[in-house]
Amino acid sequence: MAEAPMTDKGSHGPPASGGGPVDHELDFRGILVFVGGLAAVTLVVLALMWGVATFLKSSLVKRDPELPALAEAREARVPPGPNLQPNPSADLAAFRAAEDTELATWAWVDREKAVARVPVERALEIVASRGLPAPPPMPPPAPASAAEVAPR
Repeated sequence: MAEAPMTDKGSHGPPASGGGPVDHELDFRGILVFVGGLAAVTLVVLALMWGVATFLKSSLVKRDPELPALAEAREARVPPGPNLQPNPSADLAAFRAAEDTELATWAWVDREKAVARVPVERALEIVASRGLPAPPPMPPPAPASAAEVAPR
């Protein structure tokens, strides 16, 4: 006698072919309500934070000092005397220009000893072609005195 195959209508496996049974243990309505509530709470919190930020910004703007007129803003303010350096930015620009000129030009340092200043770019080329000079040898160690050698 052939037994008829038993089918399990509560199978939790993947559906055999299109339109199979859906897992009835999941509460889709509860999930959707939770996600919707979470989105609503997020929007309410964002709106409250925007309101607080707007309020705080307006109170900070009220405390800011009034902006100066454009003509006053361009006026150079010199501190009261004595002024040791009347225009520091111009002095710095002149100093840097003098340094750049000194680093980029040839000049005599001592004509009698034939010592000249070489531009930085040329000095780098010379060092790259010749290499650095060998370091001087280390001096020999000082001899140990009798007091240092004697055991205690």
